[in-house]
Amino acid sequence: MAWTLRLATRFPQRGVAALATNVPGPRHELTLHGHKVRELLPAVPIAMRLRTAIAILSYHDHLVFGITGDYDTTSDIEVLADGIRSAVGELAARAARGGDSSGRPDNDGESGPASHRSSAEEKDGR
Repeated sequence: MAWTLRLATRFPQRGVAALATNVPGPRHELTLHGHKVRELLPAVPIAMRLRTAIAILSYHDHLVFGITGDYDTTSDIEVLADGIRSAVGELAARAARGGDSSGRPDNDGESGPASHRSSAEEKDGR
């Protein structure tokens, strides 16, 4: 069995070799020389056997995905981008409905977690 693993490592890797990283950015808006920074774009380099990289960056309550891929080995990178776009859209729709990841309502029967209510609403009994 060990010889098969050693042999397999000698072949060029054609499978998926990917990296995904999530970098939390600032929640407040930044400025540069007096101008508002409207957007930050994440980028992860590819090298050696790493042929696809996905960087996820949050900035000012927005989430941005940056996908880097080697076109020669990952020519269908748009399929990955479409899948991410679809999954994030589905997650946002479920969050808007107030359900957990399974789509079911929260345990307390309300439309969202209690932590989303303001302290004034809690005092008023709303």
